[in-house]
Amino acid sequence: MKKLGVVEGFYGSLMSFSQRNSIVESLSNNNLNFYLYAPKEDPFIRKHIDLDHSKEWEEQFQNFCHNANEKHIQISVGLCPKTNDYGSLANKINKFKSLGCNHFAILFDDTEDYDLKSQLDIFNRVETEFLDSEIIFCPSIYTSELVDQNQNTKEYFASFKNNFPQDKTFIWTGPKVISEELNDEVDNDLEDMDNSNIAIWDNYFTVDSCPELLNYSYFDHLDIQYLKKKEMYFINLTGMLYTDSLIINTFGHFINGKTISFEELLKENKLDKNLIELIHLFNPKNKLKITDSENMKIKKILQEWFSPLKNEWYPYLHYLKKRGEK
Repeated sequence: MKKLGVVEGFYGSLMSFSQRNSIVESLSNNNLNFYLYAPKEDPFIRKHIDLDHSKEWEEQFQNFCHNANEKHIQISVGLCPKTNDYGSLANKINKFKSLGCNHFAILFDDTEDYDLKSQLDIFNRVETEFLDSEIIFCPSIYTSELVDQNQNTKEYFASFKNNFPQDKTFIWTGPKVISEELNDEVDNDLEDMDNSNIAIWDNYFTVDSCPELLNYSYFDHLDIQYLKKKEMYFINLTGMLYTDSLIINTFGHFINGKTISFEELLKENKLDKNLIELIHLFNPKNKLKITDSENMKIKKILQEWFSPLKNEWYPYLHYLKKRGEK
């Protein structure tokens, strides 16, 4: 079965379990089935993988897994191991298995670790010792944008293409860390690798690296035919609950064939009428030129629209207002 859903994989404040359970509800309502837990700010799955979460946290995570399982949503955990400490990784996997998780991503993103042999040794050992679990892999070079940084990155990527097991799944974000186009050209740097085994981690909506801009569209960046060739695809969340729920609902309509218009979708989600008229300003494909009349509408949104979503979007609306005043 295809795995379509989200990844909690952003930098910044951690979500609460109440928020995570709300996201699970949104996934269920939109017939999606996957949630990868991999926040960059959880030290116990990254730098301090050798240490345990608190008992209270573990109980909450177990309840989170149970809730997701009841809604037929698979929870996965992303773990960033030290290549010289397999024991801590194995202990962590066993811990999460005891809490109800049976899918794992071994992550080497954003680590500047280019020892591919040691990474694959760990990945292969996990695959061998945890046969009843599903395991995927994220290489240190997970986007075309990072390949040509220096000789180390070039050699790492060339070795990865030659040595990564062809029947296993790995994570890729496309031509850039935040890709504004996801189509067949995304795989150009991955020739001779099984197309269906590429799990797409989509950072299009992510706000952690550019706090003034928010990308949002009717998934105009994603080619539906390209998506159909993939067995795994997940959207990186923003950490803003109402925004993430809107994005998930938008994705649900997108994969369902866009049976309603974008305007109807936005009305269904109770967006302000002025914001609906200006939603093109959040599409990165459109050059950001704000007219005087558009700036007047932005000011009306800020002054007259009262909504939890408006509270989340305030910094981005305020930035647009400033751009319009220049």
